[in-house]
Order: sequence, then C-alpha cells, then structure tokens
Amino acid sequence: MGLNSSFGEVNLDALDATIADNAVDIFIYDTRKDSDGGKWRKRTKKTSWYNETLNTATRGSRRDFPAVAVIVAETSKVTIYDGDDPDMPMWMVFQINPYGTGQNLAGIPYGIGYNNNGGGLNAHNVSSVYMINGQLFIGGNAGVHAGWSANFLSEIMYEYLLYPSNASNTYRWTLAGNISQRNAGEASTSVPSSRYKTGGNSFGVKSLVNDVAMTVLPNAPVDPATQLSIPTIAVATNGGVSVIKDDGTVVDHIDSAGGLSKQVAFTQDGKLAHSHDGHTGIRIDSLKSSDFNYGANKVARNNSEEFYINYGLISSGWSGEVPKLNTGSFNSGGQIVPIQDNILAERANTGLNLLARDFPSSPSNNRVAYITSNYNTGWMHGDIKGAFLSDTDTTNVTGTELVTNGTFTTNTDGWTATNSTITIVSNTLKVDDNGGNSAAYQAITTVVGETYTISFDVVEITGLTARVHISTLEPNAGYTGTRLHESTELGSHAVTFIATGTTTYIQFSSESTYYVRYDNISVRIADPDRSVNNKGLQVFGTVTKTPVAGSGATAAELVGYRPPSGAIDDNYLSRPLTSSDFDLTSDWSITFWAKKNEQTANNYSGFEIAEDDLAGNNAYQQTPFSIYIDANGHTGWRGANVTGYQYDELFNTQDVWKCVTTVSKSGSLYIYINGEYVTSTPATFTNPSTPYSLGIFRFSYSESRHDGRRHIDYALFRMSNSAPSPEQIKKIYEDEKVLFQENAKCTLYGSSDAVTALAYDDKTNLLHVGTSSGRSDFRKLRRINNTTTGITTAISASKGLIAEQ
Repeated sequence: MGLNSSFGEVNLDALDATIADNAVDIFIYDTRKDSDGGKWRKRTKKTSWYNETLNTATRGSRRDFPAVAVIVAETSKVTIYDGDDPDMPMWMVFQINPYGTGQNLAGIPYGIGYNNNGGGLNAHNVSSVYMINGQLFIGGNAGVHAGWSANFLSEIMYEYLLYPSNASNTYRWTLAGNISQRNAGEASTSVPSSRYKTGGNSFGVKSLVNDVAMTVLPNAPVDPATQLSIPTIAVATNGGVSVIKDDGTVVDHIDSAGGLSKQVAFTQDGKLAHSHDGHTGIRIDSLKSSDFNYGANKVARNNSEEFYINYGLISSGWSGEVPKLNTGSFNSGGQIVPIQDNILAERANTGLNLLARDFPSSPSNNRVAYITSNYNTGWMHGDIKGAFLSDTDTTNVTGTELVTNGTFTTNTDGWTATNSTITIVSNTLKVDDNGGNSAAYQAITTVVGETYTISFDVVEITGLTARVHISTLEPNAGYTGTRLHESTELGSHAVTFIATGTTTYIQFSSESTYYVRYDNISVRIADPDRSVNNKGLQVFGTVTKTPVAGSGATAAELVGYRPPSGAIDDNYLSRPLTSSDFDLTSDWSITFWAKKNEQTANNYSGFEIAEDDLAGNNAYQQTPFSIYIDANGHTGWRGANVTGYQYDELFNTQDVWKCVTTVSKSGSLYIYINGEYVTSTPATFTNPSTPYSLGIFRFSYSESRHDGRRHIDYALFRMSNSAPSPEQIKKIYEDEKVLFQENAKCTLYGSSDAVTALAYDDKTNLLHVGTSSGRSDFRKLRRINNTTTGITTAISASKGLIAEQ
C-alpha cells in the first residue's frame, strides 16, 4: 500500500480485508501533538510491550511506538498500524473478547474483557477509539462493558463496567498483568475491584458507549508515573455523556428523559458538544464539577448553554437556538468535528452543517451554512428568514401559472369540494367545514423533483386555523396528504414543496364546522429557499443561470441569476411577505453578491420589499425598502422613512463580483461592501398592513415598476431578522469570495447528500467529508479536492495523513 503524495492518503481497502471489511472506527494518533511532542516514546524501553516477542500475529517487527499510528477498531479487536512506514504494517493488536465473563470459547482469543471469575456471557463490542498522551481508550457498546483503557507508559489497564440492575454498582477494574499480556487470560482474570463512583448517576450512564473524545485541558495535573498531563475523557452513551475528569472523578451530563448521545467532541473553547438523539440537535455546555441534568424535556434547551436543533423537528415541538441545523433523520449519527475559528462541522443524511459559534454566550447571533451535493447556502446569520440564489444547476427556469381560477372573480370553476361546501363570497373562495377533513382542491401538473411555491391570501378565519395540504392521491373525507401550512394569521402566505408525482393535488381547508376564505391562490415553479423557512421564490417569466466565474472546464460550481437577453418586462422572482416572514421593525440584515455583466440595459435592476399594487401612489410610500443598480453601476438604498443613499459606480466594472450587506439596527441602515463598512443613514420601518412581496429583479419608482432588467447578475441572497457584527460581515465576505473564482467548487462531490464520516486536519485546515460518492476536502466553504472511492465508516486525518474506509 502506498501513500498519496498530496494528502498522505490511506485507504483501508488496501489493508487486510478482514480489517477493512469490519472496521467501526479509525483514529490517526500523532504523538507530535502530545504534551511533550511525543518524547515519551523514548522512555519506554523498560515496558513489557517494548520487550515482547516481535513478528507474531499480534505484534509487528518494530519495538518503539510509531510517531504516527493509525488505530483501526473492529468489533472484537483494535489494531495499531505503523504510520511512519509507507507500507503501514501492523504494529500491535488488542484482542477484545466478545463474550466478556465466562469461559473462553473455541476459536475466540482470551483478550481484554475475558474474565474467568464466573457469571454468564456478557457480549460487548468495540464502538470507538481515541488516544492521547500515551493513553488509549476503547469504547464498547454491548453488555455491561463500557470501555477499556491502556497507558503505554505506566502500563496500567482499566476496564469500565456498569451493571444496569444497579445504577450505582459501577466499577473501574484494574486489569491484572501488563500490556504484553493484553491478549492472555492472565491479563484480566484476577481483577482487584474498586468502586469507581458511588451515588447519583454512574459511569457511562448507560454501558453502551457510542463515541469517545479526549483532550488535555489547560492546567491539567501531571501524572507522576508518566510525566505527562492527564487527559480528560468524554464518552457518549445511550444515556447521555460521562466525563472522566483528569482528577479521576466522573461527571455525567444527562437529561431525566433519558436522551441518548451518539457523538461527542470538545470544542475549541473547551466546552463539551454532543449530538442529542442522533441528528436531532447539538448540545453544548461547559464542563461541570458535578453531575449535570439539562432538563426533564429532552427536546428543549432547558438548562443547556447552547442547543441547536435539526429544523425538521420544529413542528414536532422541539425548541432551541437560532440558527437551526439542516434537517435530517434521527439515525444519521450527528458526528461533530471542531474546525478552525470555533466552527463545528456536523454530518447528517441531508448534507454537511457548519455552525460558526462566533458568540457562544449569545447563540442567536451565530451563523450556519448548509452544503449538499447541489447547493451551498453561504453563511446564514442568526434568525435567517430566507436563503435564495444558491444553486449549482445551470438549467434556465421558466415559470407559468399552474392554478386554474385562483382569483375567484365569478365562480369556483376548477375547484372540487371534499366534505365541504365551497362558494364565492366577495371575490374570494369560502370553504365551509362539513364535519372534518374539509377542503377545496385542484389537481396541477408537476415534475418529480422540481421545487414549487404555493402563494395565497387568507382573508378570513372563523374556526381554528387555515390549512394547506398537498397529495399525490385525490383527496377524500378520510385522506388529506401532507400538511404544508397551518396558521391563524391573515394576509399573504407562501409554502414550498418538492414534487413527488406528476400530478399534485393542492388542498385549502377549514375545520371544526367553521369556514375560511382564501384568495389569489397561485402555484409556480420556484427558486428554492434553502433556509429553515423553506419558502421559495416563484418564477415569473424566465430566469437564466450561468457560472459565477469561468466557463466549460474552468467554470465555478455556483451560478449567478439574471433575466434573459432580449427580455425586459415580466421576468423576475417573487413571494409574499408577512411580518412573521420578515419583521421590518426588528433588527435585520440582507446580504447578496452581484456583478455587472456584458448586457447593455437601461433603467434599474434590483430587489424590493414592496406593496403588490402600486397604482396611483408614490412607490416610496409603498416600498419599505429597496436596493437598485442602474446601468452605470450606481447603487441606491431607498424606501419609506429612509434617507436615501447612493454609492456611485459600485458596479461599473464588468464581471467583478461584490458582496453587499445592509444592516438595520437602532434606527439606522449600515452599509458594507466586500466586508468593509461604508456608511450609515437614518431609517425606520413599519410592517406592511396590505399585501406585500419580496421581489428580485424588480425596482419601483414613482408609479412604475421596473421588472426583468438584465445587466446585473445576483447570487447568494440572504435575509435575516438579526444583525451580524462587523467582524462577522468581514468573515462572511472572506469565506465566500473564493466561491466566485474559476474552478471553484462548493458542493459535496457526487450525487449523495448523506454524509457518512468527517475528519478535520488542523495542520492543513482541511475538513474531510465522506459520502458514498467519495471524499470531499473543504477549506471552510470551498471544496478544494475530492476522491471517487465511497466512504462507508470513518475518516481520520492528521498533518496531511488521511485514513478512511
């Protein structure tokens, strides 16, 4: 097996198949990162393992511990490979007896975990490995055996056990023998037992350990036997997280509802982060001095310092900080990996999450980014309300109205009642409930996999809520399909869905023997909203998409959006807005990228938040906020109660992308260009009382609305009901500007969004992301390399060496 010259890549498939086929975890242990830089390796000549017989089935040909070791865990053994040798030979094997106490079965080596003191068979499997400062920890997730540890200097070995029948009956057993006897019955048959922890919750909370992390805290005590700082060990279990402190005590982080933890990590600021119930969320807390219960309700933040949830769980009653993590399933693992700048990377079956913890004490001011195989949102700040124009597909999109008779001027043609009575009242559709699952519905033609947005007005509600459902089967009194919307709020609304069939039934409901009146129902293909809100922009006319830099083989992945050449009017993106969609009276921010292209055009391009009907009024009075860019590159900020500001010739140079961030805070607008503060101007806002919309490629002036001007390209448009700090605005610009270069990649390689493994190399500052399509190597938001061999289990990386399976 050779090493890749660029990354020092190790593919376990090149090793012995019995190892590669069964590996459950991989860890690259780089002794140069230890407290003494790995010098302890030169003080081991008197240890048993240094002097044991070499060239056996469980011991390689080298005596001293490798400077870099690749540790591969299988369910019943742990193998340490010599990472100093390009051929990666086996250096040492720890056999973990899979049957625990009881007799040694034929063909099963004794190994650690074997005990002939009697008792039944207690199966236990290896789940995880970690090593630091010469101390190896092996986690187990079956039976009563929670884990094992071995110190390569003192040669003290422990086995951690928890008896579920007695929560306080937890022991750390000192294994008899030494490391050279690790695979012999003598190593674990005579165990002087000592109670490891008494009272309260016991070690491991549960004996099933899913993951382990180790760190050396500042001012950690030095072990006199090894002359090395004592590590702190955190284990994620089926009952929470247990922390084995450097003074030997154990502190448990749990909830009284019994939530499990799948993955655990130490953050750059010294806190404990663990994935809660798989991918449902990330809890982050300072290390505690005594057992810590973060609350009886495992689906809420409660006492935790930070709790970021998977946004797909919001409707299920979960609560946590904003921003939210990308949606995913419970069984996706939720592996957490700290990277530079106090950012956490988290894997899910729907893609990669990046959580930038700029303000740990003020979590709602932090940032997230979602990266999948077909989009990259860029950084979304705080209470994000929309993330658009983030696609990598260059296919142009054309939107047409799919609803028949959505304005209800005279009749209900095109609509069918199910368990309801539908009538026209004041040019609106009135849906009367007749006893449950009552709706007016219509079939529309859709394309499987495409994104669509339904916009509609709720004019009156006399019952509990207005509801909108979709289905691929025709509705009836007992079937309603998938609920997209439920609200008591009057006004304009928008909901988005991805079509799963060629015919989709849209349903507008009432309930509890009352009625709801609807109007202006529209369904169009949409540019997706990649944020937690999932309210895409409807496409009117045609919008073209081209790479933001380069072309052909040199094209960047991210695309820019513009109306087509030769078109002027009626080509734009839009969706309704309410105060819950975007509260203009609070702090808010809007960030986008734009450039002047080769088109020659007059009038104005831009975006606006404006009243739907401008007739007979001054646009300033009906447009709370807008930004325009004219043909000369002049850029203006305008709106009601805004002292207008114009930045001359901002976009006068062709094909130069620039990042514009506008922040509304404390009665002023603050304007930033390419991460730098430019100016501020007084501005106050009120929320609209009449139907308003967000429009891109639109700008209103006097009584005129300018649609579809094509001389400006836009990308990565985000709006948030929170205000980033100047430092965050600078970071957003610096991290995103590399996506606007030739050859820039920004997505997971291949077609799979399900992330199978993560690893971070703090020497190269690369995040390695595995999927079934291969490994994607990211420097923050940009993918700088990829492989094409699928990753199934784990990745580990250190100083350019990568081990994966």
